[in-house]
Amino acid sequence: MVQSAKMILFIMWCLLLPTGTALAESCDTNCHDQCRVKTDFPPVNFVEPTCHAKCEIAKKAACAMGQSIPTIPITPREQVEVFGDAACGSIYYGIVNSVIAQCSNWNGRLDGQNRIEEAKGLLVGTGLFAAQEFNGVQIRFCPLQNAQGIAPEGGRIYLNTGMMNASLADLASLLGHEMVHIRQHRGSRAGAFACDYSRQFTECGGCQDDRHPMEHSAYQWERENRSRLAMSFTPPPAQICVYGPGQFCPMGMAIPSGSQCTCATPMGFFSGIAQ
Repeated sequence: MVQSAKMILFIMWCLLLPTGTALAESCDTNCHDQCRVKTDFPPVNFVEPTCHAKCEIAKKAACAMGQSIPTIPITPREQVEVFGDAACGSIYYGIVNSVIAQCSNWNGRLDGQNRIEEAKGLLVGTGLFAAQEFNGVQIRFCPLQNAQGIAPEGGRIYLNTGMMNASLADLASLLGHEMVHIRQHRGSRAGAFACDYSRQFTECGGCQDDRHPMEHSAYQWERENRSRLAMSFTPPPAQICVYGPGQFCPMGMAIPSGSQCTCATPMGFFSGIAQ
């Protein structure tokens, strides 16, 4: 009796779904094929358990009714086919919307613009990016959590404030990583980037590293070009050693900017960064 009640509720739910869905269950549905997830990188091939269990119940209901019934869109793949990219991209928007809100209102959002321009110049000077690729892209520093950079949309990049004092080659490498995502944004139809990112995020178990195909492309760009950026940049000789906010001492000898240095003070010796 309970099983029959569940079946009736399931059928009623299906009948309330919008018509014209791309997927549907019938007596002939192969639930293994319909719920199979495949990716080239990482090499994944498995049957999604939630989708499969739901499919089998729907298949039984379709057999009982003698007609096909619409698929209930549970997985990201099904959601994009039924409701479009906006619903599918909910995971991505959940990640980036709070970051945009925080960074857009951060008081220091205009700090370090000279460093950003230097990094852009290095990327363009080495031929890794065309100057026009930066048109319409707002790049700002922001105190990010658990990330060094993020490109939340096609015209915005945030870099972690901890990278302000990084070497120019490292900063340019990070900026290049995020610019790969800008290319991905621009190469996708509206909303598709968020949907694809959410789907891949789900399929790799919530990863944002090399196991995530879109992140893999950006990390691969870094690996291939980091040494080229480092060789193309010769730091100017440093003039002072900075060991704290407003605290520095003159350099006793010329060393490259960004190198480790030491200041001797009445309070003792302090390590700093040559600038």
